[in-house]
Amino acid sequence: MKPLSDIAQTDAQVLLDVRFTGASFREPDIGALTSALSVNGGRVSFVHGGIDRIQGHAQGRLIFATQLQASAANNAQAQIASLLEHVRGYANHVEVLGYV
Repeated sequence: MKPLSDIAQTDAQVLLDVRFTGASFREPDIGALTSALSVNGGRVSFVHGGIDRIQGHAQGRLIFATQLQASAANNAQAQIASLLEHVRGYANHVEVLGYV
């Protein structure tokens, strides 16, 4: 993994941990989630995870890698903030795990 300071010079992917806690009746919408992750036109890859239904509530964790735009690499933090804002509308918890 790369530190955030290193991604300003190259294309990089952000690893995001997207969690569904079952705290709400929100159903995981993978199509809408991937659209939110590609808001900057970058590539989105599913890395790992799974969702189970426990007592009628969706619970689980999905890890995605989404590409930052090279042309806007100098503004990587703004791109990441935008990604997080968009994804929070579809999941209970979103966290940046790192950069590759």
